[in-house]
Amino acid sequence: MADSESDIHDIPHFTYIWTIENMCACRCLSSPSFTGEGMDKTRWCLQLYCTENSRLIQLEIRRSIFGPDSIEIKFELSILGIDGLPLIEKLRKQQFYKGHCFKFAIREEVFLKKGSEFLPRDALTIRCRMWRTGTEISKHELSFARTVLREYRGSCVSELREFSSLQVGQKREVLLNPTTEQDIQFTLIFSIREEGDEQYLCIETRSHKAICNGKIKICLLDAKGKVVNSRELPESYRYHLIFGDFFGKRKLMGDKTSLLPDDVLSLRCEFEIVYVVLSGIGNYDCECLKSSVIKEN
Repeated sequence: MADSESDIHDIPHFTYIWTIENMCACRCLSSPSFTGEGMDKTRWCLQLYCTENSRLIQLEIRRSIFGPDSIEIKFELSILGIDGLPLIEKLRKQQFYKGHCFKFAIREEVFLKKGSEFLPRDALTIRCRMWRTGTEISKHELSFARTVLREYRGSCVSELREFSSLQVGQKREVLLNPTTEQDIQFTLIFSIREEGDEQYLCIETRSHKAICNGKIKICLLDAKGKVVNSRELPESYRYHLIFGDFFGKRKLMGDKTSLLPDDVLSLRCEFEIVYVVLSGIGNYDCECLKSSVIKEN
């Protein structure tokens, strides 16, 4: 049972350790979700935000909408050093309702000053320990999660053939493999939107892996490879981006020799992105923790 400050030295009912590799390139990230059997099977995740302007690094624990309406827990969020001991920690007892979260911020200057301690080999390790208040739990659970990030800067050219046959209500897809490793793919989805007497080319991009942050820029090229129009979307943590009303179809059709040679629309896609290469979790029955609890001063 964990109802007092001193009880944090008891074996936690649930421990979650999340390691993020290549963390130096990340601005926004969510952990794989985790579920504690002893926590009424509630589901949780950790989220990390590193914003350029606020000078703060924000760590958040968030409960999903599944499970009972509310649950009270004592929890500890900490960033671990290379020796496995906390460099920064935050302890709190709180009632969590569905979708509820708790967050705390670390000054970026503190993080950067101790960069080698926080990011040994560019890996950040976050630990979340949880105790269910007022409850005796015999089984102690341990989960390890690993997220690997990769940074990519580059460009590739995409073509949409038979452009003039694309009509309102239709969609066409083109697959992009921008990296040589081909570990991330994008699908460009082309459609035509009508507004009054005008029709506009709209472009959507879908990624099969999460983009943590970065910029994606799409450029319309003429027959000589010169950029005629471009649109850029800034930092995001989404699989799906929309470049609405990218260019008027009437303008394209009115200058087919330059903009649609052989009825082919040519685009250059430029990427400055950080994306998730892999993210996974493993669960363990941690009776072994009973003999290896580290008591902190």
